[in-house]
Amino acid sequence: MILRKGREIMVRDLPPVIPSVWTVTQRDHATLSPWPLVHVAGGGLKTIKEFVKPLLDAKKTVWIHPDMIAGLAKDREGLEVIHSLIHPSAITTSNLALARQVTQLRLTLVLRVFIHDTQSLESSLAAIDRLRPDVVCCLPAVVYPLIRQELNQRGIPVVAAGLVRSLLTRDHLIEMGASVEIGQAKLWSQ
Repeated sequence: MILRKGREIMVRDLPPVIPSVWTVTQRDHATLSPWPLVHVAGGGLKTIKEFVKPLLDAKKTVWIHPDMIAGLAKDREGLEVIHSLIHPSAITTSNLALARQVTQLRLTLVLRVFIHDTQSLESSLAAIDRLRPDVVCCLPAVVYPLIRQELNQRGIPVVAAGLVRSLLTRDHLIEMGASVEIGQAKLWSQ
C-alpha cells in the first residue's frame, strides 16, 4: 500500500481482470474466480452486507458502486453508511459530487468516466485533473485505445469497462495496459 492525499490506496497492482457483479449468480462465480478484486455494481441497501459477505469470506478485495445500490442515498451520509457496513477498499462513481465526498472522507476513489465524444473526453479529463482519483475507469472500454495517451499522461491506473464481449477485446485491452472490468463470467476464467 502507498499513501496519497492521506488516503490508503492500492493502485500499483490492479489485476488484469476485474469481475463486475450485480447478481447472486455473478457474485458466486466471482467468489470462485482467480481474480482478487471484485466490483460490486448492484444490490440493495437492506441486503448489501449479506451480498458482499461471501466475497469478503473468500478474501476478495471489494469495490462498491453506491450509484447502483437501491435505497442508498448518493451523499456523504450514504457513503458513511456503506463504509460502516462493508468497509470497501474503494468507492466507484461517475457522480462528481459524490466523488468529491469520497475524497473528503479520505476513501479510495475510482472515478468512472463515460467517453462518447470529444466534449465528454475534455470534461472527463478536467474532472480527473481536479479530483485526482486513485483509479480512472473508462467507459466504454472500446474507447480506451483511442484515449490511452491522455489517460496515461496523468499517471493514474486505468480500468476499461463496458462492452467487452470477447476474449480478443479483453486481451487487447490488457496488452495496451488497462485492467478490464467485465460482467460476463465466461470472460473471467478463460
